[in-house]
Order: sequence, then structure tokens, then C-alpha cells
Amino acid sequence: MGKNKIVDKSQDFCSRWRKGKISKNSRKTKSETINENSIKSVKIENFIKAFNEKGDFFFQECIGSGSESCVYKILLKKSNKIIAGKIINNQDGRAKNINEIIISKLLKHQNIIDCYGCFKLKENELDCLLIECSKYGDLRNFQNNILKRNILSETFLCFITFQILEGLKYLETCKIANLDLKPQNIIIDEYLNVKLIDFSISIDYSKITSKKIVLPFKGTNFYMAPEVLSSKKIEIKDLGKIDLYSLGVILYNLAFSSYPFDLNREDSNDYKGILNKIMSNEIEIKDNSFSPQFIDFIKKLLEKDISKRINISQALNHYWVKGAKILYEEKEKLYNAGSFLSLLITDQIKEFNDYLFRLN
Repeated sequence: MGKNKIVDKSQDFCSRWRKGKISKNSRKTKSETINENSIKSVKIENFIKAFNEKGDFFFQECIGSGSESCVYKILLKKSNKIIAGKIINNQDGRAKNINEIIISKLLKHQNIIDCYGCFKLKENELDCLLIECSKYGDLRNFQNNILKRNILSETFLCFITFQILEGLKYLETCKIANLDLKPQNIIIDEYLNVKLIDFSISIDYSKITSKKIVLPFKGTNFYMAPEVLSSKKIEIKDLGKIDLYSLGVILYNLAFSSYPFDLNREDSNDYKGILNKIMSNEIEIKDNSFSPQFIDFIKKLLEKDISKRINISQALNHYWVKGAKILYEEKEKLYNAGSFLSLLITDQIKEFNDYLFRLN
């Protein structure tokens, strides 16, 4: 790749991250954030324009953006392959970028995104992480722009849940905790394969010698488990349960178009308020359009006490999740992913519905 050589070196980010030496995001007003992001956007566009004229990659349209990064579709000029480039342009983001490379180099699984490496778009200013590109984008985009639905069918939720759990099971075998599981960090490819992405704040606990750990206050508001919000000591063996709690929030939100424990948009930046609502409210689900088995599974994921919360093995063996086997058998019969998807989102796989009925 000539001058744009992929960076293969790593730094001891994880230890500094665990000790809390990586700075937290400063609190900014909404207008300050919008103005800052606008300036960064213009800066990135200028760099990309210059880069496209001489680089081995050609940046196409922006397909996603966040507070610390934006993601572009990239054409590899020599092979005509399309990948994605995640551009980071602040110090906190760059530190997380390094962590993501370190973690991603350890992972290879069908339900984990492929990471190809990193290069500098401009020396000492912009880092670009090269990752797998998915046809449908993240789960939130898939829900809003592809399916155009506020809530998702139980059949579809079971289908994606099994794959998410398979990805989390693999992470547990690698002693990795994701710590930022949310719809925006789950992608779906053209074959309806679900993959976990973004390991920027993930932690490799394989070399931690202590039995308990207090995690840095990082994550995404409503998806953070109560033990992280309260900075409680967590047993190393229970770290995977943090991601399972996040999965519970995801499923609740996708099924009911709201958040558990009476959380709403006004609470989004009030972390103490979020924790207080979680600890003082119980989950009440009055929607009869979903099976009792699905409701039971969500409640087990959203157990407030981490020692009582379901673990990854128990989650995969839950009778609701086991119904995914029927869905994959149906997928094997259909060669067209679109036809299978239409059955998933309309709850029209009879064998799955019969299976849930027999469990009642």
C-alpha cells in the first residue's frame, strides 16, 4: 500500500484504560457539539478529497457517523473490493481506535466483524480503521430504513438473538467483554448474518490476575448495566453478563419501541437518574403480542443483580432461543435471503409459531 501502509503496531492501551488514565469526554453544550462536528466534517472531507487523488483507496459516501468518528464506504482500487473506513479525529477516539485494533486482531468468528488494520489518512491528525462493509448497515438502520418498522417481529428477534449470543459466546472464550453492545454496534450483511462491531472500549481480561474489577464509567447510557453505572466491583467470571444485560435492553427496545424500567429520552444524560430508575422500578410488560417465553428471556437478561443474571450458556439453552434452530432449518430451504426475511418479519414461519405454542 506504499505510503498508506496499514499500522500493525499496538500500544498498552488496555492497562491504561483499566486504570482510568484515558480521559472521559468533556461535557459540552449541544451547540458547541454541533459546531465542532461541522468543523471536523469539513476537515475530513478536505483530507479525503486530497487522499483520493493519490491513495490506493477511494473514499465514497459516508454511511454512518458518531461523536468521535464517521464511517465511509471505501473502494480498494486494485481489487475493486468494497470495505468500510472508520475515521477517528480526536485523542480519545484515537486511543480507543488502538484498543479496537488490539482486540480485533485476536478475533475471528462468523458473528464478529472482520478488521483489516489501520492507516493514517493524514500524519498525526486522522486515523482510519479498515473494517468489513455490510450491505444493510447496523441494526438500527436496518430497522428504520430497510424494514421501516417501529417494532420487530418475535421471529426476527429470535433469529438475530441466536447470532448475537453466538458472537458473545466466542468473546467469552477469548476472555473479551464488549461493554458497548447496542443496535448501532450490530450489523447485518446481505445473507442476514449478524455481526458484532466496535471494540473500542472492550476489555481483554485474560491477563487480569485479580478476582474482581471495577470497570471505568464507559458505555452508552440506557444500555449500561447497573453494576457499571454504580461502579460496583464485578467478579471477572461475571464480566460477560454485562453484555447480556445490554442485549436485554436491545430486545426490549426493538420489541416495544421503548426502554425498560420507565427510562425515556429525558433521562439520557442523567446517569444517576438512570441508575435510580433501574433500581427502583420493576419490568412490566403488558403487551400480549409476544410469547411468555420471550418475556421470560428478556426478564432473565435484565436481572439487576449480576450474580443472579443469566449467563451465556444458560441464555443459549433458554427454550425461546432454542427455537432459532427451526428458523435456520427454514433458511436452508430457501435460497433467496429476501424471501426468508419476509417470512421472518411477518411471523410467518409456522413451525416456529407451533413450537412456541407447544411451550405454553
